[in-house]
Amino acid sequence: VSDPSFGSTATPTVEVPLRIVRDWSEWWDPASRRSYFVNDRTGERRWDLPATLNLVLRSFGEWTEYWDETSQHVFYVNSRTEERRWDPPADLEGMVEAEMKRAEELNATLDAEDDDDDDDSDSDDSTKAAAAISGTDASPAAAAVDAEASRRADATAGHSERKEVDVGSPADGGAALDPGAAAAIAAVAAVEGVGAETGEAAEPKHKVTATGKVTRKDVEFRKKRFKLLWSARIANVRPGNVNLEVRRKNVVSDSFSAFRRFTPTELQQRLVVVFAGEEGIDSGGLTKDWCLLLSRRALSQRSRLFGASAAGFYDVLPTAASMAPTRKSLRLLGRFVGKAVFDRQLVDMPLSSAVCRVILGQEINYDDLLETDPELHRGLGWALANDITGVLDAEFSVMVPRAQADAFASDDVGDMKQKKIGSKGDEDGEEAEWAVFEGGGAGGDAEAGDGKADDNGHGDMTDLVEVDLIPGGRDIEVTEENKEEYVRKMAWWRCYGQSKAGIEAFAAGVHEMLPPEALADFTVEEFRALLNGKNDINLAAMRRTTNFTGGLNHRAPVVRWLWRSLTTFSEAERADFLRFATGTSRVPLDGFDPPFTITG
Repeated sequence: VSDPSFGSTATPTVEVPLRIVRDWSEWWDPASRRSYFVNDRTGERRWDLPATLNLVLRSFGEWTEYWDETSQHVFYVNSRTEERRWDPPADLEGMVEAEMKRAEELNATLDAEDDDDDDDSDSDDSTKAAAAISGTDASPAAAAVDAEASRRADATAGHSERKEVDVGSPADGGAALDPGAAAAIAAVAAVEGVGAETGEAAEPKHKVTATGKVTRKDVEFRKKRFKLLWSARIANVRPGNVNLEVRRKNVVSDSFSAFRRFTPTELQQRLVVVFAGEEGIDSGGLTKDWCLLLSRRALSQRSRLFGASAAGFYDVLPTAASMAPTRKSLRLLGRFVGKAVFDRQLVDMPLSSAVCRVILGQEINYDDLLETDPELHRGLGWALANDITGVLDAEFSVMVPRAQADAFASDDVGDMKQKKIGSKGDEDGEEAEWAVFEGGGAGGDAEAGDGKADDNGHGDMTDLVEVDLIPGGRDIEVTEENKEEYVRKMAWWRCYGQSKAGIEAFAAGVHEMLPPEALADFTVEEFRALLNGKNDINLAAMRRTTNFTGGLNHRAPVVRWLWRSLTTFSEAERADFLRFATGTSRVPLDGFDPPFTITG
């Protein structure tokens, strides 16, 4: 097995560690152009971290999945043969599916047993479900889960909760862990979602709620996410980095140019972001900054891709859907969104439920109109509740700009769905065939144009044509008898039909990274949580998992004043505080990684 590859972005000019893992800090060596590790307690120096810091993620049959702290990648160990490998075993996916099925059967049984006492059984059921996921019985392993979960819930802030395992990666060898212990630890990982989906080293302690319990809803959601990210993996992708250099002023166009060239393998590797003209090295913070910045710029009015409704949700603009270059931009943006979910990064994209449903493969309904067009939803609701005879004079058709009608009738969407990343027509030399406006101009020309979308994104309203909502709709009058069908068709048109080509292009980009069959298991709210994180800020959990530097600790007066002040804040004020401190007002699904830190 070949050694994992390492990549770098820039040589730092300030002597600060790239990251800290327990007693070890990572530093940059300009001479060798690679990082090394220093034990801050003993002074020991080495090129890689000790194998004891490797983390057990999950155990299936004879195979155990580990996280290698040095390479920041997962590897696999066979407890019977002691084989070690970077690539998932060929039969591992089948074992995962089998354990998922067992967990579903167990959950069905638990549902029948505890309908009368959900509050008392949530923690116990989650433990049993987690044991089923990890392939263990609810006996010694379940007992180990209970003990470990209790210990984690009582842990003080600022102490790492990872389980130390003396197993080396395929690059350095090491002894295999006892299968029984691996199963017990994997069960804890399953309950708390310990980075098992992508192999990233999330802190287990972040998953314990303020009461120390994990609800069945949490377990079910994490099962869905694990299935999604597992099925999204490409076999035989080795550890490595792919570098992305962007200009902050032109982050949308620069990012789209890169995403047009990235291969499927590169999109599965760790992304290392560099902002041109800015010093620094990306140990996670720059990637988070880039994801939030790009998502916000892509939704801004200047990009001319999305528009916000009065309810605050975003839909694809009809004008963006009607032009081939901007449809390609929407597909590239979809790739970015899929990559962010795959890497468990947050974006800031409050997409409408209609756009989410298209991505999830679900049908759009009248209720989705409330987020896309509240005014039309209210008007159509009145029509449903009242007799419209002699009041509503309309047919089953709409008048729209010609370009919009042409896009609705075209087969361009189907062609885009068939085209894969890196295929012909997606190569260098086609720069002019995609467009995004960062102040105007195709391809991100920041000097041209005023950056405003024409006619609120609806196009030229002087050249209109009639589009039927049903066959022959322009000749069918809306009556009291058929008004329900009219309401359904109007909601469908406003939420999807008028921007169909653009929404489908965006969804096609997401599906290049995330399999649509796995996405189908999610609800709209669950998908939004994948994108944007959680909106409930649990101060107790946040306080328990905070790290301190500069001589501070949880007993310091200034720290106590901070928590006391936050308890008096409203939800909106807490969200503002979080945005100021972390760049986003929402909480990542796996907690803060790196942990929320207060510096003296």
